[in-house]
Amino acid sequence: MLRNKSLLVVVLLSAALVLAACGGGQAPAGDDNGAGEDNGQQGLVIEDVWAHPGEPGDHSAVYMTITNKGDADDTLVAAAADVAMTELHESMEHEDHTVSMEHLHEVPIPAGETVVFEPGGLHIMLMDLNEELAAGDTFQLTLTFAEAGEVVVEVTVR
Repeated sequence: MLRNKSLLVVVLLSAALVLAACGGGQAPAGDDNGAGEDNGQQGLVIEDVWAHPGEPGDHSAVYMTITNKGDADDTLVAAAADVAMTELHESMEHEDHTVSMEHLHEVPIPAGETVVFEPGGLHIMLMDLNEELAAGDTFQLTLTFAEAGEVVVEVTVR
């Protein structure tokens, strides 16, 4: 009887060590700002997620790179963060050198392509910040895709 209990303890401890070595689970896509792992998000790889600093009441923006390594198109349809109201936007420079921002209701992420959110182009607008965003701070951003669903990424302020 004692031998069977000892064997059971050894088996359970071995299993626990194997699970710990494997990490025990998957982090959300974009974890560690550019880990670049798909993590089961239907082929979406989200990297280099960052935002500008900002003061409470001001605006900021989030930038990133989204690569769709899957076989099917997807669409970014929303973003949400606790630090501010959010909207998908695109900045456009016109022939007369004026710049305007357009509120987008969705951003296509075609299969096999990379979509870059960058200053002067696509971005996620953070409006009416409810807290200071200082360089080095981080916060969570939930991206909602038509096919992949919700993906939480960590944003670094820089």
